[in-house]
Amino acid sequence: LDSLYPKDAEVHSTSEMQGRLFERVSADCRQDKACIARWPQIGRDWLDTTVAALDAAPLRVGEGTQTRLLDGHGLRQLLMIAASNEAGVRALPFLVDAAARRDTGLLAGPLSLMGVRADQGGGNLAAMLATDCRDRARHQHITDLSDPFAVLLGVPNSVCRDWATPAEAPRWPVATPVPVLILAGGYDSFQPDVGPVLDALGNQAQVLEVPPAAHGVRGAGPCVREIVGRFLGDPQVPVDSSCVTELAVPAFLLDATPSRGLQRLLPTLMLGAAPPLPWLAAWATALSAIVIAGAGLWRYRRSGVGSGLRRALLLPALACLIAAAAPVIFLSQQDPLNSAVLLYGLPSPWAWLPGLSLLPLAAAGLTLW
Repeated sequence: LDSLYPKDAEVHSTSEMQGRLFERVSADCRQDKACIARWPQIGRDWLDTTVAALDAAPLRVGEGTQTRLLDGHGLRQLLMIAASNEAGVRALPFLVDAAARRDTGLLAGPLSLMGVRADQGGGNLAAMLATDCRDRARHQHITDLSDPFAVLLGVPNSVCRDWATPAEAPRWPVATPVPVLILAGGYDSFQPDVGPVLDALGNQAQVLEVPPAAHGVRGAGPCVREIVGRFLGDPQVPVDSSCVTELAVPAFLLDATPSRGLQRLLPTLMLGAAPPLPWLAAWATALSAIVIAGAGLWRYRRSGVGSGLRRALLLPALACLIAAAAPVIFLSQQDPLNSAVLLYGLPSPWAWLPGLSLLPLAAAGLTLW
C-alpha cells in the first residue's frame, strides 16, 4: 500500500496538512547551511502570515489572458500541487518567499503549471470524482475551501452532490492474514500516522518509512522499488531498508531566473515539470543540420565541393555543436537531475541558455544566404 489516503476522520484541513509538511521542510532547511542562511525566518508562522497577507491583498500575476489573481487559497493550492514530488517539496520555501515578497516574475511560471498539473500530474479528474464522491461521504457536505480535495482539484464546493451519491466507505483489512507492506513518505502531507494503521491491520503488516519521499513513495528511486520487489517475491522475509539512508534528496531551490518563453511553451508541449531546454536546442540543431546538409548537397550537385564550401559550412556546424552541447553541460551540473530549479526557471548564470537555441537557426540562415 503506497502512500495511504487516510480515513475521513484522519483527514486534516489543508492549512493543517501544509503546516505539518512545512514544519518538516523547515526542520530540514535548518540543517542546510545555505537554506537557513537564505531564509532564517522559515517556519509554519511564516507560511500562515504569507497566506493571510495574500487573502488581505491578492496579487495579480501574469499578463493578458494569462493573468491570475493569487490569494491565500490560491497559494495553498499552488503549494499542494508543488508538493506532489520531492523536488517540488524542496522548493516550498522558495515559493513562499516569492509570495511573501510579492514577486510576480518568479510566481508566473509556477502558476502557469497549475492548469497542467491538476489534471495530468495529479490524476484523472473524472476518475477521482467518480471514486471519491462515492467513497468519501464528507465530500457531499463540503461547505468551505479548506478541504484538501477541493484545494487539490480546484472544484467548486460540494461538487459531489451533483456528481454521485455516496456508497459504502472503503473497508480496511482489519487483522488481515495477508502480508502487507505500507510505504510512507516523510514529505507526503496526506500520510496518516502509521501507528494506528499498523495496530488495525495486525501483525502481518509492516511499514517502510522513507523520509525524503513525497506522495508516491515508489517514485523515490530504485532502492524503494527493489524493496517492494523483494517483498512481493517473499513477503515473510523482514524488509531490509538499509538503502533508504542513501537516497539522494534534491537540493533546496534557493534562486531561479524565470524564462517567460519557456513558461509559455511548457503547458503547450505538456512535457511535465521540466522546462524543455534540451528539446528546444535539439529541435533547433536538428532543423539547422538538415538545412545545412541540404544546402551543401545542393551546392555539391551543382558545382562540386570546394574549399570555399567547406569553410562556409564550418561555422554553421560549430553553431549546431555549441547549441547541442550547452544544455548537456547545464543538465550535467544539476545534482541530482530532479533539482527543483528545473521546475520553475534557470540558475541565474544560465539565464542566457534559451537564447542559444536560436544560434543554429541563425547559422542555417547564413548558410542559405
